[in-house]
Amino acid sequence: MTPRTTASARPADSPYLTADEAAAYCRRRKKTLLNHKAAGTLRAVAGTRPPLFRVEDLDAWVAGPRR
Repeated sequence: MTPRTTASARPADSPYLTADEAAAYCRRRKKTLLNHKAAGTLRAVAGTRPPLFRVEDLDAWVAGPRR
């Protein structure tokens, strides 16, 4: 029997993360990431639904200045 794949399957070495994966990667809530995306302080890949976040952008966001 072959494993089932979903339509949203991504390559394991992809530089992009879904909102759930990005939240776990940054140790933040998903809602926090989506709020920052809406405010423009966190970039997401344009034209993707659901939003995809680049690992490089997440690293820069986490390392950036805090208010």
